[in-house]
Amino acid sequence: MTGSFRSFFLAAAIAFLSAHPSATADGGKSAFQIGVLTALMDGVFEGDATFADLKKQGDMGIGTFNGLDGEMAAVDGVFYRIRFDGTATPADDGDKTPFATVASFSPDREIALGPVEGFNALCARLDKELPTENIVYAVRIDGLFAHIKARSVPGYQRPYPKLPEIVKTQSHLPYDNVEGTLVGFRFPDYAKGVNVPGWHLHFLTKDRKRGGHVLDVKFEKATAGLVFLNGFSVELQKGGQLHGARLGSGAETKGVFTEK
Repeated sequence: MTGSFRSFFLAAAIAFLSAHPSATADGGKSAFQIGVLTALMDGVFEGDATFADLKKQGDMGIGTFNGLDGEMAAVDGVFYRIRFDGTATPADDGDKTPFATVASFSPDREIALGPVEGFNALCARLDKELPTENIVYAVRIDGLFAHIKARSVPGYQRPYPKLPEIVKTQSHLPYDNVEGTLVGFRFPDYAKGVNVPGWHLHFLTKDRKRGGHVLDVKFEKATAGLVFLNGFSVELQKGGQLHGARLGSGAETKGVFTEK
């Protein structure tokens, strides 16, 4: 597929998704997203949407903040900012985001998990529960985790570097024998450039005081709730700085959202 055709395809897909904001043809569930991954990867770190806006669209989700100032995780309707040192605090309604995905948590399938040795093993286990790989899924996993390797990044001001450069400065946040919640989404491979293909998870401790973007995980047992989302809408952002990204060129996420 040529670069120009990919650009046309992605632009058309975004236009279609944005024109169908919430409902699906069969009345199914829908995810809501601020921004697109390609723009974030290329340095668009400022958005217009507030967390008050996001709360109207769902009670669970993941994302970031303007200036890439912390990871975001939303559980039970509360949106948290997880800073560089791993500390988590509720976000202000007026805080803004350039990139976030939310949905309403009403699980279609509940699963007993474990034991799991590693992030890839968790992804493979969750994939076994999917009726199809062609829609979006939200997941919430609660349990006692033997180990979680997480990360966050510091906030930045203009001129912004590209995201792959920022990830080189990420903190490493180990958690051992800790109760908490993993929350996130799985997007199909064909969504590359719009969102992260595969599973993308963030973590919050049970007391909601610490967390981060999940890179690795181990546990003996946990419970998971899966939400089947056959609808998806995108709100594009006007703000921020673009380094000349070509829509549809694809975003290389290895080492940015997963381990290398």
